Amino acid sequence: MTTHIEAASPHIIALDCDYVLNHAGGDPELLMQLCRTFLDELPLRMVQLHSAIADRDLHRAGCALLQLQSCIMVFDSGHASVTAERLENAIRDRRSRQVQRQWARLEVQLRHLVPQVQRLMLEIAIPRTTVQ
Repeated sequence: MTTHIEAASPHIIALDCDYVLNHAGGDPELLMQLCRTFLDELPLRMVQLHSAIADRDLHRAGCALLQLQSCIMVFDSGHASVTAERLENAIRDRRSRQVQRQWARLEVQLRHLVPQVQRLMLEIAIPRTTVQ
């Protein structure tokens, strides 16, 4: 599997299928399970983080961010991970404006990651055949 799903913007995640498969130990079934878990967990994690940030509860935001990071670490080795780290630093340093900015950026990146993970699942489920 050598597909590299391109991003529309430098701030949007480009899902590297080889990286993700390697992260799953080369096991397509495990990768499929990780994809399903990601798609199931991500909305809840995003709501929790959004709520904590809106409430300006930085302790709760930090905890929610850690849970969100565990959802994305399998799929992203780039932009979203960097943005999440910047958000983590802003939360720790109690910089509210920076927290808002980084959260907005991360939210967009994650919303673009979802269809890429869905396409990855299709690639795994529908093996390619040789055209004769």
